[in-house]
Amino acid sequence: MALLLFVPSCSQVASNLPNHSTDVSSGNSSVQPVNALMALDPFLGGDCSFNGPPIKGSTNQGGYVFEYESYSGTGPTGACRLYRLRNTPGKLYTPVLWKDSGEIWFDTALPACPAGSICPSIDVMKQSLRVEDGGSTLTYGVNKNEYSEAPSAFKRHQNEKFVALSGNAYPFVTTISGVIADANGRPIQISIRVASFVETGAKGELESPINFGYRFETGPRAENLFSIDLAQQDPKAAYRISWGATSTSAFKAAATAEELKWLSGPEQRAHVSFSSRSVTLNDQEKLIITQGTTPIFVTTASAYVPKEPE
Repeated sequence: MALLLFVPSCSQVASNLPNHSTDVSSGNSSVQPVNALMALDPFLGGDCSFNGPPIKGSTNQGGYVFEYESYSGTGPTGACRLYRLRNTPGKLYTPVLWKDSGEIWFDTALPACPAGSICPSIDVMKQSLRVEDGGSTLTYGVNKNEYSEAPSAFKRHQNEKFVALSGNAYPFVTTISGVIADANGRPIQISIRVASFVETGAKGELESPINFGYRFETGPRAENLFSIDLAQQDPKAAYRISWGATSTSAFKAAATAEELKWLSGPEQRAHVSFSSRSVTLNDQEKLIITQGTTPIFVTTASAYVPKEPE
């Protein structure tokens, strides 16, 4: 799949400030920013709601000063998690990697934010089954490892894969919305959702043959030139998306049979479905956006896949 995005320009501004802080916020007022954002960008929030305080903090090392937040909420699958990064005015282009031992939330770069401006955020929403809080690793700067922090964050529960395959088969949904830097440090808008689900039998249990479904959507913030090449037939595309779930032979055969090729512009949707005799949950699948051969955004996007070879 390929992405074509409108790319505006942006300048880099350097700064030098020491130190760092992390805190767990409390009270209703701390939740207002994320609810306000979802009101402006309903594509991001979907059916998720957040009623508790976030875990948030900010960096302050080597001139890199940006905010990071994680939220835990409820949704149609039982739980929702939101992760957010935002640069601060007057600060520079910032390569950043935020993850825990089982998931990557952000592997990307924040564009420089001019002094006196409002810096856009980049957000990742994950609908999953359970949430717990624990440690994470946040590294940034040159090669994304010049500086490091170890903030607490909301994260998926360690037993999520077991619960998902125990019979309920809840869908897994990953939504990306906001602004990142391209390979040249210029800001680009991202607005995309991928979803993976399987149908259960009459008793709510997984039964063979198993019906798989994958959904792809672009949000209202996507530029008119923001396109997904489902058939991966455009070698000249400037931006390309790959998701491990679409690399199986069953998915490729279904996409070819349904003659799915292009999904272009904002608020578009495509769906691929097929049947298989077996299923597993790959909770390490990566959703990757590349510019040429350079990855500019990576996040983990869990997906149901057939056990291959069939």
